[in-house]
Amino acid sequence: MESNVFIGHHCPRCNTTVGTYASVGSVPTCPGCGGPLQAAPGGPQTQVLVNVVCGGCGSRFGMVSVVGGEAKCPSCGKNLKE
Repeated sequence: MESNVFIGHHCPRCNTTVGTYASVGSVPTCPGCGGPLQAAPGGPQTQVLVNVVCGGCGSRFGMVSVVGGEAKCPSCGKNLKE
């Protein structure tokens, strides 16, 4: 069975930006309107971090997805990529 993970895609039908989206065994569609998902060239900055530990407070996250800015720790506000 085919599976895909899409990062930073958008729907041209309703103009929704999707940070991360997984599709297993089907064509990926917009969770809002059912339209097609497309890569967003020139779209908002998208960051997806997996198994990250905050250098500021030590909080652990399995996955963090942020559309439109830097990935920051929700506990202390430190940038998670530092």
